[in-house]
This record gives sequence, structure tokens and C-alpha cells, in this order.
Amino acid sequence: MKDSSPPAASLFTRRAALGALSATPLMMSTLAGCGSRAALADGATSSSAPVPPDLKRKLNALVRQLGESNLLSGAILVDYNGRTVFAAATGMADRQQTRPNQHDTIFALGSTSKSFTALAVTQLAERGKIDFHAPLGKYLGGFPASIAGTVTINQLLTHTSGMGDVLGSSQVRRERQSWHSPEQELNGLMSIIRTMPLISAPGAQFNYSNSGYITLGAVVEAASGGSYYDYVRTNIFRAAAMTSTDFYTRHQAMTDPRISHPYFSPTGSEPRQDVTAGLLYIGSPAGDAYSNAADLVRYRQALFGNRLLNPSFTQVLTTGKIHQPRATVPWHQSDSYAYGLSDARINGKRLVWHNGGAMGIGSELDMFPDLGVTAVHLSNYGYQALTPVIKETQELISGLLS
Repeated sequence: MKDSSPPAASLFTRRAALGALSATPLMMSTLAGCGSRAALADGATSSSAPVPPDLKRKLNALVRQLGESNLLSGAILVDYNGRTVFAAATGMADRQQTRPNQHDTIFALGSTSKSFTALAVTQLAERGKIDFHAPLGKYLGGFPASIAGTVTINQLLTHTSGMGDVLGSSQVRRERQSWHSPEQELNGLMSIIRTMPLISAPGAQFNYSNSGYITLGAVVEAASGGSYYDYVRTNIFRAAAMTSTDFYTRHQAMTDPRISHPYFSPTGSEPRQDVTAGLLYIGSPAGDAYSNAADLVRYRQALFGNRLLNPSFTQVLTTGKIHQPRATVPWHQSDSYAYGLSDARINGKRLVWHNGGAMGIGSELDMFPDLGVTAVHLSNYGYQALTPVIKETQELISGLLS
């Protein structure tokens, strides 16, 4: 969903913040010349499907302008019917090592990762191991009866469970340094979530909830009999041939040269600082898997090619269920939340999407299933840095491709 919730005083919330301007080198590339410091080309190859020239020309100009102004650092890719028709990278993945972002750079996804958790739950539902309308207590213990017996899996998936945001809690900030494994982190988060009261009655209203999606990760473990992280790696990342995608640890994010570092300015009036060291030990079922643009296109192809679910369950996962009045994007005609994805209309065209944002982390995966187009937007300057490019790309695709 769009990043419209109030800011929270935590590195791990969805809220993206645009830091102050600071000079960084500009690098743009296409898949044909990745890693070069040449001027941005149009990203198309001789075998590309026809794409309106305005899309390439306008995106070239906008990405160049934002990159040269140091308002954008990241990677953008547009795929049309299995062919890359636009690809650009700008800014630095690691300033200390003078390492630029490139087309295959890996970025933290923030809440775009919720799609993976929702897909895992839906796969297990397809296999008869999870009932969407069963109460939470059927799968997990330790919750008060008022939650265990009333909150359903469907409500957790659609952010209508009444749960809040454990990632913004002071208890997480106090305890996170003691988590040194995926199991310790997920168990630690769940122990806190079990003590937190609901912020609204189950089913009463839409409240975007990181706690709810972390709880779904624990449900995946209970239903599958194994680790949430291993389940997603095997049944989603490997199944979709997402070879660079994973839940990398904080240490890996700090040391792996393939991974872009998040940069953030707390006040917005000072240079952005590398905040990788402040991340959780590992991403959670609510966010911060890591991926690159090409892998997210492969995810879209596997999802809508019904290789991850059968067609009826793909429809269940991607079809909107809950209207999002607070999160509606101004240029969208409508927006509703499905399972870990939003289902929107723009210029009469269907758009299935999700975004993510935190300090120095920004992403959005836009899938136009009826047009055969996927647009991937990734940034290590936060979500707001991507907004101008996202708006331009969505309007160009929905208006020019039919």
C-alpha cells in the first residue's frame, strides 16, 4: 500500500523520509552497458516489443534530472512482455567504497516483502494446511482469548485484524541487539506481539499492521512445520528463479558488495548517513527481504504465470478485498487491498502493486497484468525519492500501452 501512515520514531517502520541534499556521483546504465558511466540510453534492444517512445524519452529525462540533483539514488526497470524496455541506475550503493548502483544491485524492499508472506500463506491454504477464515488460535498459542478466538487469517492478510505495529515499539528497540539468529528475532517479535492490545476491533477497519504480517510468518511456520525463512526461500524465491533474492542478515547487508546501503538524514537538513548498522538482525515477515529489479520481474512472471499458485488461488491473492480510503494514491481511480498486494485502477487499467519504505529504504513493484508490463522501482534514499518516477511511469504505461 502507499506509504501514507504517520511517521514513527523507529528505523524499522514503513515511513520513508527524504533526507537532505548531498553531492554524490551520478551513474546511469542500461542492461546493455551496465556499470558504465555513459549517458543513459533508452534501455531497449533490437528485439524489444514496441513501446511508445515517449515512455523511454520521458523516463530518461526524469531519472537523469533527479539523479543529477541527488534526489534519487537507486534502480528502475520496466519490462514489457518479457523484454526489458527501460533500465536505469543512479547514485551510490556504497559511498565509502565508491560503488555505484547498477541494474543488478540488490536493495532492501521494506514492506514490498509482505507479498511474499501473503503468498506463502495462500500456498499453504491451497494445500489445505491453512483456512483463511479460521481464528488465529487454531495455529498459534499464547494470545489472549479475545484475540486468539476472534482474529482470523483473512483479517491478518487484509490489515483488518486490529493489530498495530510492533516494529515501532520501544521494547523492540531495547531487545533487538540480543537477537542473533532468525529464530531469535521472530520469536522475540512474537513474544512482544502477544502482549500488545488490539488498536481496533477485529474486522472493524483497515489498519496497516506490521504486527499482523509478522504473526502470519509464525502461522506459516506452524502450518508448514519449518522455518518461515526456509519456506519462502524454497517455495517462492527458488520456485520463481529469483537467484539474488533472500532475507540477508545485517552483517551481509553491511559487507556484501552486491547490496546497496540505505542512506538517511534524521533532520532532512544534513547529509544522508549510512544507516545499515541500525537494521534488525534480519528482515521479518513484515518487510526487508532483499531483491533486485530483474528478480522482481521474474517474481511477477511466476506469479501471473500461475507457477506459484493455481489460477484460482492466484486470483484470490491478487484481487482487492478492502477499500483503502486513506491510502488511495491521487492519480489512481481506485485502490483496494488484496493479500499482501493492492489492486488498483489507473486510466482504466488494472495495476497490482505494493510498496515499502523505511529510513533509506524505498521500493515499489507495479504489475499491469492486462498489459504485460512490470515496473520495478528501488531506492536507497527512501520511498519518497521514488514517488516522481513512480507517478510518471504509471501514467505513461497506463496511458500509452493498451
